[in-house]
Amino acid sequence: MALLFVVAAACGGDDDEDTAGTTPATTTTQPAAQQATQTQTTQTTTQAAATTQQTTGSTSITVARPSGAATQTTTTTSSGGDSMMKEAPVRGGTFNSFVFGGSLTFDPGHFDFRGAAPGCSLQHGYDRLIDYERPYDPEHGATFTPGLAESWEPNAAGDVWTFRLEQGVKFHDGSDFDADDVVATFGRLLDPNWDPSTRIGSTYKEFITSVEAIDSHTVQFTLDAPNRTMIPFMVNPYGSHVLSSDDVRAAPGQGLGGGNWNHVTTYNGTGPWILVDYDGENGQKWEANPNYWGKDADGNAYPYMDEYIQPVIRDETTRFALIQSGGIDVWPGCGPTVKRLEGEALISRVGAEKIQGIDSTRALYTFYFINWELPPFDNPMAREALRRSIPVWQQYCIPNQCLGLPGRGVNSDWFPAYSVSEDEYASFAGMDPTPQGQAEDLQQAKQLLCDAGYQDCTAEFQYVQGLGEPGVGFEMWTVAINAMREAGFNLDAQLKEYGVFMSEIREGRWHMTRENLFATVDYPLDLHAISLSAFGRGLGGRAWYFPGQERLDDVYFEFVRTLDDSRAQELAKDWERIHREPDFPILSIGWPASFRVFRTYVKNWYPGPNGMSIEDLKHVWLDGK
Repeated sequence: MALLFVVAAACGGDDDEDTAGTTPATTTTQPAAQQATQTQTTQTTTQAAATTQQTTGSTSITVARPSGAATQTTTTTSSGGDSMMKEAPVRGGTFNSFVFGGSLTFDPGHFDFRGAAPGCSLQHGYDRLIDYERPYDPEHGATFTPGLAESWEPNAAGDVWTFRLEQGVKFHDGSDFDADDVVATFGRLLDPNWDPSTRIGSTYKEFITSVEAIDSHTVQFTLDAPNRTMIPFMVNPYGSHVLSSDDVRAAPGQGLGGGNWNHVTTYNGTGPWILVDYDGENGQKWEANPNYWGKDADGNAYPYMDEYIQPVIRDETTRFALIQSGGIDVWPGCGPTVKRLEGEALISRVGAEKIQGIDSTRALYTFYFINWELPPFDNPMAREALRRSIPVWQQYCIPNQCLGLPGRGVNSDWFPAYSVSEDEYASFAGMDPTPQGQAEDLQQAKQLLCDAGYQDCTAEFQYVQGLGEPGVGFEMWTVAINAMREAGFNLDAQLKEYGVFMSEIREGRWHMTRENLFATVDYPLDLHAISLSAFGRGLGGRAWYFPGQERLDDVYFEFVRTLDDSRAQELAKDWERIHREPDFPILSIGWPASFRVFRTYVKNWYPGPNGMSIEDLKHVWLDGK
């Protein structure tokens, strides 16, 4: 029975010693038609056609992205995360980066962890059951390897998954890792009274019915039905970190809010970095975990570096000055984006022998949320007018010269069989990329406001945006505002401190806002789809009902549960069509590609498959700093 991501990973792999003497295994995402149930020493891999982006001069590195149009299933003996490694690692040194904002907690399972900043800055000391292959190889896409689980496999029906855990792993406090820690971590997320941190935690409640320990190093997850997203969820670096049962369990009725679970107040993971200095407003410092269990394919202990320093730097001018001077070693993968033209100018000033740049998928997907319950957007014609007025293409092209996935609901680069055609996509309201088409959309927007009966063909509303992403984000925001005003929307645009902004969003006191939400490109309908669901809490961490949501949810649930690959492809296309309907109250701008600049002494660093999947840096070393 063919199941997407039904994989059995052999003992060993990227971060593991070869304890069973079998071939280490990895798993690469690919279209469902290419996936099948694998036996325990087999790997599924994508042999994808590479497409490169041309860059100017010699200041940039060309980047290949999986096409998805040419894939095949093969058996391999790859050793996992060091497949791109060309030289021996250098040990030692201090790595300097930054995070763009503060955080309220380092508990990845609690709501206060929400937001890109804690995801970028506080995952370095945690591990997940499944990991990404390091460094990312863009020719193969998202490749999954053993993490705290040395192997995993489903039953014949695909609704029960058994994970066999790595042995000899210790938490930072010296306690042993075992099955009870996994049960407690996921039990807390599944508790209907627990407020989880992310859309990952929220969505687990929708398909996992129980988690139980079979023995001290075996855990069984029971699902309500076969689910195509089980493995991509487990590998996701934003919400699936395993915590100590001693830290999360409380005596009955003695936990947070009188429940059975604690809010984690001590940073205590199994990961490669130990948190030695933490300030929610100003940043953190990490030291290498001397007892980390993970090793590379040659038996070298991770991490390679000694220290990782990560201050909060909110000012973009300061960030550019630091990367130029060597005060920071890389521009991190999520948060503020470096425009390609700015990055290439920086490289030209400093010299390509000192700084280089890479095009990579950005971690954040931009949405405009429209409150359909309040005027003027309680009128479907006003919602369509807004959709036609906002220039998706013009905004989308600001960060990286139109590289990436504009407005798409499905990653059409990697999963073309699951995506509507380019011609159909261009026919959707506001999505014609040609100047003539964009001009016609603007004229239709103006006419819609007149037809809706607004006085002087003008609709008034308040547009509130949270502070937190200056630079490119502010430039995109300004383009949208100017276009809406040209169409006839008289808006009061406000920037508010992020905490105030988030409180108002959760209370429903808003007309329209923009959110940058974390998304991956590991799967056709991934976190982008969950952001728009009734259960995903994509807006301010709250469930939000809107017209069309039931249909969107129904399509999503059928998609993840069907075993028919052809049916899954049609459902993904239907999902795209629904989310681009003219009066749909959420407008997707897209995943702009990010231009990542880094100092050339940083080795074995390659960003991807998403902006947060490289942030533990255990596989990176410094040579010549």
